[in-house]
Amino acid sequence: MADLFSIGLLPTLYFIVIGISVISAFLLILPKTPLQYIPIHVAIMLFPPILAFLELLFNHGPIINGMFRMDSLSWLLSCFVLTVGVIVQKFSIHYMLGDNAYRKYFALLSLTTIANSFIWFSENIRLIALFWGLTIVGLIGLIRLRKEWQIARNVAALTGGMFLISWLLLVGAFIGLAEITGHWQLTSILEEDLTGGEETVITLCIVIAMLIPAAQVPFQRWLLNSVVTPTPVSAVMHAGIVNVGAMMLTRFGPLFDGWVVQLLLVMVASVSVLIGTGIMLVQVDYKRQLVGSTMAQMGFMLVQCALGAYVAAITHAILHGLFKATLFLESGFAIKQASTNHKQEVPSSLCKLMALTLGMLVGFGFWFTSPGAGYSIVSSLIVGWSFTLAFAQLFSIRNGKMGFVLSTIIMIASASLFIITHYGFQWLLEETYHADAPSSFSVFIILFVLIIGSLVGWYIANHTSSKVYRMMYLWLVKIGEPKTASIEKHPKYLSQLLSKGGDYR
Repeated sequence: MADLFSIGLLPTLYFIVIGISVISAFLLILPKTPLQYIPIHVAIMLFPPILAFLELLFNHGPIINGMFRMDSLSWLLSCFVLTVGVIVQKFSIHYMLGDNAYRKYFALLSLTTIANSFIWFSENIRLIALFWGLTIVGLIGLIRLRKEWQIARNVAALTGGMFLISWLLLVGAFIGLAEITGHWQLTSILEEDLTGGEETVITLCIVIAMLIPAAQVPFQRWLLNSVVTPTPVSAVMHAGIVNVGAMMLTRFGPLFDGWVVQLLLVMVASVSVLIGTGIMLVQVDYKRQLVGSTMAQMGFMLVQCALGAYVAAITHAILHGLFKATLFLESGFAIKQASTNHKQEVPSSLCKLMALTLGMLVGFGFWFTSPGAGYSIVSSLIVGWSFTLAFAQLFSIRNGKMGFVLSTIIMIASASLFIITHYGFQWLLEETYHADAPSSFSVFIILFVLIIGSLVGWYIANHTSSKVYRMMYLWLVKIGEPKTASIEKHPKYLSQLLSKGGDYR
């Protein structure tokens, strides 16, 4: 207890409230606990992210206390993961009401987000492996929530198999690090100088272990299968679980200075960006469109990690997570929005020129205000490209002059907010990470793949009657579809429940 209070008042309160939240989550499983207690539990879960946010603002540097490490990155990621969890739980109070696993859902979701947040407080790499394993177990439990549905059980098994491979690779890398360095403490490991061959094998294992949860090519299938999960589970998965790869690579950043692993990460991530974007464009199912978008965004984050821009990757991960969680929670409005009277047309050449001009201005603005030559060039290209597409989509919607002006203002404000947030996180995490300059070869590969891929995509999109377009379209549709074992025309378990009177209790 003395050691606990020695770390400071706010951290002590944080861990006490986390303990209360864990006890509260287990109380939910008890059949005698009334359903009216669930809003109280959600209110209890609100306190840890608030305390984490306060500690993030007022912390005075890293604190290592035994097997735990508390620094600005720990508090930031903990605040983010737990905030997403609270938002989703608040949304689920009514959304999941009537589900036969109602209590279990809230208990599992709470314990999963808490376990995920503790990954970033772990100084001992054995604890990192433990809490990542608990996060995986919780995620599989959430996917398998409707265990009476065969499809849900199939998806849980497929996802569990992929994540087991990821966890074993990570554990193997950690054991190798401990054997070579003689340390289990992360700080001591990162201070050691590893030889070329040892470092390459270990970092390769860590990278592959993180490519799987990030749903990068060729491991994207598990995320495509997971669209059958309840929407709130998808929101947590895409916001706080999928982007664990960029966050984990950030923790082990000093190890990644070998060109072999860096080149692999660059190639896989860059290709995943292009394929994920293509899947997003050809899919008609809203949740699968979001899956394609997540693949592409995870690729962007891993490209940033490959460039050593870890703060930018964390910024991207948090903003993307909040945005993607919002899209999933609003997915029920997709049909309603599709039936509105917004008239969408193919943008004219003038609109395309305006979109390109505005996108270039945003990209150049980011370039001139960003440190680091290699990182700023690639990130400016990505930011400019993203905003060009967004502006082009905006200009294709005819919603009146006032609506157009307001939408444009919001878009420009979003670009400004991105830059401000990036520098805010850079200030918060300044004492945690100092990225090394990326190699010129890595920058060249990234620029080559993204530019060539964009030009090919633009050419194909403007020649829709060509054979190449049809082949590319059908190929993207094929790889964007889940496995047969994870789809069903109609959930048979619903028919079985109806035959029994539809009683979920």
